[in-house]
Amino acid sequence: MSEAIVYERALTFQAAISRGRHGYPVRVNSASSRYIWTPAIEAQLLTELGDRESARRLVASRNPLGGVAEPDDVAWAVVYLSSDEARMVTAADLVIDGGMIRS
Repeated sequence: MSEAIVYERALTFQAAISRGRHGYPVRVNSASSRYIWTPAIEAQLLTELGDRESARRLVASRNPLGGVAEPDDVAWAVVYLSSDEARMVTAADLVIDGGMIRS
């Protein structure tokens, strides 16, 4: 796990606990991702591999779930964390990556 993710999780936890202990009704959560298919990632991989399908196959082959994480995957996780359904969720780090961070 990268040092940045460890710091992000620690900051999320500390901010959530601190706000709660001081009586602020604020939930603090984070959404972590490792490799999301964005135009920047696509451009980088196209330069290295030459075509889009080869690039997507490479990313999918490195993902334990075998897919490619898209921006919408992160967006829906954030929608959940922002919703009333997550009213008791705080100090959480929701990982959206198909298992890549831990592999």
